[in-house]
Amino acid sequence: MGQCMTAHNIEELGFGNQRYWVDDGQIVVIYGGGNMSRDSLDIWADAMMSAITHFPGDTIYLVLDISHPNQGFTPYARAKAEAIYATIGQRTIYGAIVLRNSIIAPIITAFIRHFPRRRLNIYQQVFTDKEAAFDWLRQQRQRKLS
Repeated sequence: MGQCMTAHNIEELGFGNQRYWVDDGQIVVIYGGGNMSRDSLDIWADAMMSAITHFPGDTIYLVLDISHPNQGFTPYARAKAEAIYATIGQRTIYGAIVLRNSIIAPIITAFIRHFPRRRLNIYQQVFTDKEAAFDWLRQQRQRKLS
């Protein structure tokens, strides 16, 4: 297994959602378990907002893994995503979004690429390979430290 799979303190949040940290706490991973109920989306969004709010330092490195086969994009999920973007504030965030290569991926990708265009402090990339997502985040972190 790749280095990205060495997770510490996996938090089972309910409905298959998880939050964990890798690279000695330098990257937070939020995994969406594919349950699109409002209760599940509330848990997922709360985990995202808490991770963003409590991330150490001024720059956030986050993997959003929404590659579960049951992942969807409902109006409620969109509203929750907008609330998450609002939580970022003036901090800088590097977000690697992992999607399954499916019919819903272009819809989610379009939203992800459209929404934060007005914000200069949000850097996002979409991936269908989780290892590539981690590689990109690590490269961004190295550049920022250099």
